[in-house]
Amino acid sequence: MLKKGRAIVLRKYRSGEKDITTELLFDSGEKNYLHLHGILSSKKRSALLAEIGSLIEINYYENQNYELSLKEGVVVERFDYLKSDYSHQNFLSKLLILTRLAASGEADASLYVLIEAALYYANSLFKLNSTQFQTDSELLLIFFVIRILDLMGFLGDVTHCVSCNQPITGLAAWGNDGIQFLCKDCSNAANQLGFICSELIKKCQKKRFRDLKHELESCSTDTINYLKVGLKRAIEFSLPNPPVIF
Repeated sequence: MLKKGRAIVLRKYRSGEKDITTELLFDSGEKNYLHLHGILSSKKRSALLAEIGSLIEINYYENQNYELSLKEGVVVERFDYLKSDYSHQNFLSKLLILTRLAASGEADASLYVLIEAALYYANSLFKLNSTQFQTDSELLLIFFVIRILDLMGFLGDVTHCVSCNQPITGLAAWGNDGIQFLCKDCSNAANQLGFICSELIKKCQKKRFRDLKHELESCSTDTINYLKVGLKRAIEFSLPNPPVIF
């Protein structure tokens, strides 16, 4: 049966002298593989359909081996400014790696919404202000990691102490695993940075990045570094073969 769908290209690899197989995340949240037969020598089909990080729209057939076959397709958005140089491509690859890991579970349309919004926003942001790439990309990654961990069910209750379940107030410290916090009564390492981070994570769960960008930009270097330490630990604890994000 012929089907139609929108998808983001997460990964690609050669599967023959002239063939490419791509790993796609569809707008339904389902991850699948698309076989592009003869795409590297085709004069009718653009190889851009297999470009990593692109948004495509395709008509395809489902095969018995669970691999899709392309009938026709178009590139909806290439996100050029995320591919303009190595640093931009490295940022893009981190978004896609996290998305692939999150997509390994049950299909969740909200994952597609998250990555599509991140790609569009980052592409327009870097187009308008490329001089702030290092700062903007770091803050976007922090936000994206929090949302990914939340979607995967690894984000703990950041408003209460993981040990005594009392509300976190004033001072806090990272717990031993995942995004969890200890209160000042349960950890001698509790400090103001920990409490600030717990508040930031709570806001990232509920608000869009564009609504938090100014607040994140105003955070001290110590706060951002402390936040990255906890997120790095959460990634290492929660994800198989954890990628290096920070």
